[in-house]
Amino acid sequence: MRTVPELVFLNCCHLAERDAATTLAPRYDRAAFAANIAEELIRVGVRCVIAAGWAVEDVSATAFAAEFYACLVARRLRFIDAVAGAREKAHIENPSGNTWAAYQCYGDPEWTWRQTDPVWKVNEQFGSIASPMGLILALDNLALDTCYLYRRSDAELDLAMGQVGYLEDVFGKIWGEMGAVAEAFGLVYAEARNADKSIAWYRIAVNASDGGASFRAAEQLGSQLVRRGDRLKDLDEARHSINEGIVLLQNIAALRPTVETKSLLGSAYKRTALIEGRAGRQKVALQSLKLMVREYAEAEAIARQTKAGNLFYPAKNSISAELRLAFLQKREPTIATERLSEVQASLDQAAHRAPDFWSVVGQTELRMLEALAQSRLVGLAPELIEAFRALKARVPSLSMWDSVYNEAQFTLVPYLDVAGAEEKRAAHSLLDALKAMTAA
Repeated sequence: MRTVPELVFLNCCHLAERDAATTLAPRYDRAAFAANIAEELIRVGVRCVIAAGWAVEDVSATAFAAEFYACLVARRLRFIDAVAGAREKAHIENPSGNTWAAYQCYGDPEWTWRQTDPVWKVNEQFGSIASPMGLILALDNLALDTCYLYRRSDAELDLAMGQVGYLEDVFGKIWGEMGAVAEAFGLVYAEARNADKSIAWYRIAVNASDGGASFRAAEQLGSQLVRRGDRLKDLDEARHSINEGIVLLQNIAALRPTVETKSLLGSAYKRTALIEGRAGRQKVALQSLKLMVREYAEAEAIARQTKAGNLFYPAKNSISAELRLAFLQKREPTIATERLSEVQASLDQAAHRAPDFWSVVGQTELRMLEALAQSRLVGLAPELIEAFRALKARVPSLSMWDSVYNEAQFTLVPYLDVAGAEEKRAAHSLLDALKAMTAA
């Protein structure tokens, strides 16, 4: 771990589950494994560790965790006393269960949590930075944190951005002209959705005299220019920003065409198509949509040639663009069944190997696209809505579901103009359900 926490609470049932044969073996000692995990964490500097030695019950586990943090944070009790209070609460919740005893606690029994002044905490956290590499590592950690905080907590995001501002004020003038440092600042501002600051730092990175920025910095500069343009209200400014990003990405693709660069170009043309469509310039919008189809198709081809694990990303976007184009041109779409099966397999593999929101929701989105291609949304819409709702219960982030809703509109809205009466009702029900998920 780049940053070693004082407390680690591993609040899960089966620690380090590997495969079914090992995990379900009668002699597999989960309690012993929990002890080993705790020992290794303490060895690297963690002060206190809580780990479940066996399966815990949801309600009792919730009671344990809530009481533990209340004792630790609100009442400022020692670690040993907070654990005792949590055990008692879990036991009261279910006296006949054994969840109260499942949590094995290791470390310093006298440890207490300190609430610190944010400025003092920043100075303590970053006071040891003495080199450009130390600064880059700190910024990388903040970028990783910010990626999640943006979807979770405004207050925590503000605190993280305060830390970035502190690093910028203290070290920006010292090492900010180094390509790798500027790229690290660009990344953390990109994760915080601050396109203006991100673009400013990425410009410094790609023009740095030491050549320390990676090839990806130029890619991300193009991407951020496009993203900023998509958010600008002034149409001319939006076009200028997006077009600048497209030119930069085209130059990069000419040197080294990759799945990422071609996909970013596809996304840029998608934004242009939507912006021009809203402005009433349908001819330009249609041409941009055709360019979107081309770029995502080329990205899909590169992914197949290189056997990339993320084939599903350009392929799903390519299929989505092809469907929209077909609906706008009032013709039947032609999406090969074999292609759909291949993309589904790529999504399934990604969701199994390294599941995240986008690979999981993508499985349902692809089924929706397949139904649209075959004009059979009527029978599948209730099942799709249920799948979306089940994922919404697990991942409630409004920003993520706003993206899912916008993506659904991209194909479903033009579908309404060519679909039959029953298919239209199914499309409307799907759009209404997804819209509701963006508001609650």
